[in-house]
Amino acid sequence: MKKLKIAINLLRFSPNVNIGGNYTYSYNIINGLISHTNENGNIYYLLVTKENKKMFDFEHPNIKFIFGESKNNIISQLIYENYFIRKILKNNKFDLFYSPNFLLPFFKLKLPTVATIHDINFMHFSQGKLKDIYKHIIYRKTLKNATGITTVSNFTKEDVCKHFGNFEYKIKVVYNGCNYLNELKNNIDKDAFKKAYNINKEYILAISHYKHKNAQLAIKAFSYAKPNLKKDFKLIITGAKGQLKQNLIDIARSHAVLNDVIFIDFVKNEYMKSMYAGASLFLFPSIFEGFGLPVIEAMSMGCPVIASDRASIPEVVGNAGILLDINSPEVWGRNIVKILNDSNFKESLISKGYEQAKKFDWNYSAKILLEVFAESYRNFYEN
Repeated sequence: MKKLKIAINLLRFSPNVNIGGNYTYSYNIINGLISHTNENGNIYYLLVTKENKKMFDFEHPNIKFIFGESKNNIISQLIYENYFIRKILKNNKFDLFYSPNFLLPFFKLKLPTVATIHDINFMHFSQGKLKDIYKHIIYRKTLKNATGITTVSNFTKEDVCKHFGNFEYKIKVVYNGCNYLNELKNNIDKDAFKKAYNINKEYILAISHYKHKNAQLAIKAFSYAKPNLKKDFKLIITGAKGQLKQNLIDIARSHAVLNDVIFIDFVKNEYMKSMYAGASLFLFPSIFEGFGLPVIEAMSMGCPVIASDRASIPEVVGNAGILLDINSPEVWGRNIVKILNDSNFKESLISKGYEQAKKFDWNYSAKILLEVFAESYRNFYEN
């Protein structure tokens, strides 16, 4: 296989917007691709803006940057992006075009193309009529035009085929990895997060960046568990803002645990590992996930996990955590008590979690993605 010149579209990312899992995937999969350049000699051309280049701060001889512009609204961005990509492809001879963030341009490209689909949550939770229609059209177009497609879980692969037709023949699963794996929990300052955010109690952790993360269940479960716990714990909920946060405050008040729930709007990246490492338990009652990276992050930092049995989550958790129905907060409460009051049971979950987390490695995921690139390149020119 010859070395490939691969264009990677990163124009849509903004340092001012919480991109979450899509950015985490894009940054780390590119880092993984770089780790294999000694084997294949591939050169990667990152399509970025002056504003977001700092989000992709790679310094490597096989990484080149091509600068586009950032527009103020999504319509202008879409029009410009399609124009810019057409222009760039005309002026440069690339071997393959890759989009790690869902979508390909409207027009069909005259070279092999690969796109990564993280989830199709708009098919399950409306994002507004016009946005739903747009996404339905562009996803179908991407699925039809792409030479190869990757998804981040088998669940997402099956979900795509269920809603858009049988594209299974061109879809390969490339899991997320966990960039905490190479750091031992013993080397993490567990108190750094506590000091930074003035936490002076042991804590249970949950996240709530979006409504579907279902943090209200974590609050209800905590209220059932608290009277039966041997120690005094706080429940920390990160990411909730605005009306979502107010709704959670109202639920905590109605369940008489408001004084024991701590809301943190935003956790700096430098404290994320410490946050997980210092937690006694991680609750992940999400209704829908394309993958569920926080589960693996928690496990890799030695934090036991209780998670919902929905969507991709059982695929990621395996037998290393407790999976529960989201309609039974009392059952969640009983399991919180079981883990936190029984140190032997808790340690068994921690041990299983470490082993489960090891299955998700960015360098290995990059290796599988390279196989998709090679196969897509062959298929394009053979057909």
